[in-house]
Amino acid sequence: MRSLEYVKVAPFHLLPGEVYRIENLGTGQVQLNSNINEIFEEIDWERSLKGFFDIFVGLAIRHYEQVGRDAQKRIDAMNRFKDRGYMKFSF
Repeated sequence: MRSLEYVKVAPFHLLPGEVYRIENLGTGQVQLNSNINEIFEEIDWERSLKGFFDIFVGLAIRHYEQVGRDAQKRIDAMNRFKDRGYMKFSF
C-alpha cells in the first residue's frame, strides 16, 4: 500500500506565473517548471481567471513570437537551399 500523504493538488489557474512553460500551444502542451509541492506556498489562492489570463496570454504571445522567428529562419534556409540549386541544405 502506498501513502499519498505527500501529494498536493491545486487549480491550474492559481499557480505562480513562472511555473508555466508552453511547449506547443497548437497541441495544448503546457507544462510546469516545478511540482506542486515545491511551489505550494506561492499559490495565489485569490487569483481570478482574468488574473490567470493576464499571465497566460503574455506567455502565449512570447511563445508565438519565438515560433514566428524560428519559422522565418526555416523559410530563409529553404530559400537559400533553392537559390543554391538545392545544394548544401541546413537550418
